[in-house]
Amino acid sequence: MILVLCNDDPNLWASAQGQAGPLFGQAYQFIGNGTTLLGVNENLYIAAHGLPGEIGNMNGALGYSALDVWNYLNNTIPNGRGASIFPHNYSGNIYIWACYPANITRRDRLSFIDNFHAFSRPWLRNTNIYGALGAVPYTIPAPGDSSWTQVANT
Repeated sequence: MILVLCNDDPNLWASAQGQAGPLFGQAYQFIGNGTTLLGVNENLYIAAHGLPGEIGNMNGALGYSALDVWNYLNNTIPNGRGASIFPHNYSGNIYIWACYPANITRRDRLSFIDNFHAFSRPWLRNTNIYGALGAVPYTIPAPGDSSWTQVANT
């Protein structure tokens, strides 16, 4: 599944829709009534704009911390589905494709993906978290591509 957490850049949404298919799954812009539950082994690709420590829209404040995104995916912050998108025993991987999610921030000395991993780890023990270093293009690379940086599973 591709989940776009940005609603002010039509090019990002169009790119996600163009990549939807067998490799990446269905594309959604935010979570809504029609957003399906992830398959137990299905990878989740989150696409957005980013700065070190947050992701979201292109213009203005991006606004989503790693904790915000984790809570949104689980419906702690209400999403349009009304429930978590993760099934019991989820073991797919999560890929966060935005600018700078693997870059360390000065404030907390952790990256967005490090923080996301810390929040999700108690529930997603069999899931690896990946992100990108630096600025990235719209096109999401395939799993295993050298563009991905994995969080150490500790």
